[in-house]
Amino acid sequence: MAGDRLVSFERYVKIFNLVAGILLVGGTAFLIGTVVVRAMGSGDAQRTDDATLAIPAGATLVDTALGDDRLLLTFDDGSGGKFLLLVDARSDTIIRRIDLVPES
Repeated sequence: MAGDRLVSFERYVKIFNLVAGILLVGGTAFLIGTVVVRAMGSGDAQRTDDATLAIPAGATLVDTALGDDRLLLTFDDGSGGKFLLLVDARSDTIIRRIDLVPES
């Protein structure tokens, strides 16, 4: 009786090890595949077409920030003032201009 239980237990351990090994190899392959796909990126994220954005004469780009398909450009207007341009990165259009003025 005890010998039969031991054989049955060993069989379950072998089945468990087989299943665990398959899951380990499959999970590792899935993770490697995910990393490769994300590293390659998607076609939409890698736009390479050029865009032109008109800015006022004398303005100098000071800083940029990107988020949620929008680009925030900070400019020095050449006379000591600053302004921001919020640009839609997909359509390359200016959404809003914000002039920065001292608080009075």
